[in-house]
Amino acid sequence: MILGCLITTLVLVFVLFILIMVGIDITLALSFKIFAPVILIFTGIYFLLKSRK
Repeated sequence: MILGCLITTLVLVFVLFILIMVGIDITLALSFKIFAPVILIFTGIYFLLKSRK
């Protein structure tokens, strides 16, 4: 009985861990897709202004 509870708890923790990792991966991918162009644009503007001076 105790062993069954322990296994169930371990499985639940494992599943939660996988879900959290996948969620973090998706969040990072989305934020990267959103922020990468913005960062590229800002670096482009920065270099243009720097080269102009």
